[in-house]
Amino acid sequence: MFSVQVDIDVLAAARAVVLSHTAMHDLDMLIKTVLTEAFGGAVVRPWSLHRQAGQIGTVIGYSATSPADIETRLGTALPSIRMAIKAVYGHALPALAAGQKFRFSVRLCPTMRITPSKDKSHAHGEIDAFLVAVQRGEKNIDREGVYTRYLVERLKGSTVERAKLTRFRLEQMSRPHRGASRPPSGVAQRVVPDAVLEGVLKVSDPELFMQTLMSGVGRQRAFGRGYVRLEPLRVSAAA
Repeated sequence: MFSVQVDIDVLAAARAVVLSHTAMHDLDMLIKTVLTEAFGGAVVRPWSLHRQAGQIGTVIGYSATSPADIETRLGTALPSIRMAIKAVYGHALPALAAGQKFRFSVRLCPTMRITPSKDKSHAHGEIDAFLVAVQRGEKNIDREGVYTRYLVERLKGSTVERAKLTRFRLEQMSRPHRGASRPPSGVAQRVVPDAVLEGVLKVSDPELFMQTLMSGVGRQRAFGRGYVRLEPLRVSAAA
């Protein structure tokens, strides 16, 4: 398993891929599309936009493919796509051991798929986990607590020792839409919760935890959510 960084010229990417006008203004959609076309599929996934400096976006993610092999795959991409990828870096992740602790951060789309009730008495479809908790009659709850529980239930192979909601917003996203209600553009828009959780976790089952990292957590993992970034715990300065 490899940790991979991809630097993307966002403006060049926008010129190189074929997306509707609406989808073109969804940065997550644009990055997902150019990554897929550059490497011939879901080679870097899950991933997250780490930062953007001017027109260069830095994407970090996990891959079962080595950085050298990713570069080889990139060599057969369309020249315009190849020019949009400015650099690929990476290294193999070290082996993990039970009991290790890490700082973590993860951008989540904390939604749950709710099926319709027989009497149609509650909302159904892809629903914010916090609203699901309210709908179920839970008391004394807040988004941080509900989203932390959402993460804990999905972060297999580890124990979350502490977590803090450091960002929350409702975000409009554009996604491919198929079916009877498909719009002419083939892209539909909807608003979803977008949350970032940061904290400390302890590895309990290294193999299972590595599988969790590779698969990502929560919904919209193809679009920049669910990537769990690990960092070493800070070392206190000697007295």
